[in-house]
Order: sequence, then structure tokens, then C-alpha cells
Amino acid sequence: MESSDALRLHKEAYGRFCEYRHSARTGQPFNEETRYNTWPLPRYYALHTLSHLLIRTIALECGYNSASLAERIYAGTEDDPRSGNLIYTAVPDAEGTLGGLVSLAEPDELWCG
Repeated sequence: MESSDALRLHKEAYGRFCEYRHSARTGQPFNEETRYNTWPLPRYYALHTLSHLLIRTIALECGYNSASLAERIYAGTEDDPRSGNLIYTAVPDAEGTLGGLVSLAEPDELWCG
């Protein structure tokens, strides 16, 4: 089994997956030994927590099930601190209202101060 072509192909595919996933998130080449040194950073954890809090609030406000909402987190680095969250519907359906979701992104609705 260990020397089978299927296992070799699987390992190669998994290696490509790891390389792409890591480099897409960190902007750095994949390195097996240092891959956990650069990502995730504390900023990512903070944005991820905020994202889930927003998803729960949005689900209550516009009628979507929170499982119908997806997220994309853009966590900056020390060199480029720009960060953000993108929350979107994976599959719009009759469950909630897309207009209600869009209206929650208005600046007056998002302002916390």
C-alpha cells in the first residue's frame, strides 16, 4: 500500500493543496518547517471572532440561518495592516431576504461608536 501509485498521487495532491492554501493566505511561499510561524496571527483570531459575532447578529436581523452565511477573512500583517471581513450568502434562497442582508452593510448600521 505504501508504495502504491494511488498513495503517491494522493501525497502529491495534498502537498499542492497545502502549498496553495498557505501561500494564498500568507502571501509567502510554503515551507513545511515554518508554516505555523506566520499564520494564523492574533489579528486573524480577532477578525474570525468578530465575523462569527456579526454572522449571528445578521442571522437574527435578516432571517437567514447562520449556516447559510459564509465568511472570508482578510487579516493584514505588520507590514500591511489592512484587514476586513466579507460575509456573504453561500446560496440565496427564500429563507431570508437578500435586501435585508445588504441593508445591514450600510454605514449607519455598522457604526459602533
